[in-house]
Amino acid sequence: MKLTKETLRRIIKEELNAVMSEIYVRPMDLDPKIFSPEEIDNIHGMIATGDPGRLEQARMFIDSLGGDPSYVDDYINFNEVGDIEKLGNEASKYVQDSEEWQELSDRAGSLAAEKAWRQVPNASDYDLDSQFELQDIGDLHLKRFKSRAIK
Repeated sequence: MKLTKETLRRIIKEELNAVMSEIYVRPMDLDPKIFSPEEIDNIHGMIATGDPGRLEQARMFIDSLGGDPSYVDDYINFNEVGDIEKLGNEASKYVQDSEEWQELSDRAGSLAAEKAWRQVPNASDYDLDSQFELQDIGDLHLKRFKSRAIK
């Protein structure tokens, strides 16, 4: 198979994006001059719920006190690093295609899809190119699960 420069660049870009999406730097802590320890605990509690309304509430609270509302997303992303690999490690304890293994594989598939949608937020069900991009990104995430799960 002959690769064109354009195809090779696209493959390299996709792989780089997949790797970079999993490398997160710990978010800057909320400024203790602005936020009390109790407020920081409350913010982290709102984030931990995963509820979109509570996440928005955390963003608005942080913003109202002069903090950076993107802290919420940075905090979530940082805490997700390695989540697919952890599922793969857990699945490696079971016989492939057993009920337990399949359940973990399904969870990894859902997580990979969520991550892909976050990486391509403007994807459309009607746009074939964005559907292919979502599929490729999801597959890259699933490869990380399978690299751990399959002995």
